[in-house]
Amino acid sequence: MGPTFYLHPKSILASRDDTVELTCGARGVPRPNITWLKDGIVFTDTSATVIQSDLNESSELIMKIISVNDRHVGYYSCLATALKTQVSSRDAILSLKGKYDDTYIHTYILY
Repeated sequence: MGPTFYLHPKSILASRDDTVELTCGARGVPRPNITWLKDGIVFTDTSATVIQSDLNESSELIMKIISVNDRHVGYYSCLATALKTQVSSRDAILSLKGKYDDTYIHTYILY
C-alpha cells in the first residue's frame, strides 16, 4: 500500500515575529518518510525545528518556525516516500499580515 496523507498542512496568516506550526501526517506500508517542501523545494531553513513522530504505519511531521519573516512566506507541502512511491500533500500558504493579505485571501478562496 503506497503512502496516503490523512493530515494536510493548513494555511496560516501570521504576524511578523510570530511562532507558527505546520503539521502533516501520512500512512502506508512500509511507514513513509516525510519531507517538508517550500515552493516545491526541500525546506532546510535552520530557523525551523522539525519533529517527526512515528506510529505503527504512519508518520507525522510538525514544523515550528520561530520569528516568522518575509523569507518564510510561501507555499508549504509535505512529500511522503515509501519504497519507490512518492505522494504530495495539499499546499498550505504561509502569509504575513499587512504585506500579503490580498494575495493570501485571493489564493485561499480558490482552494
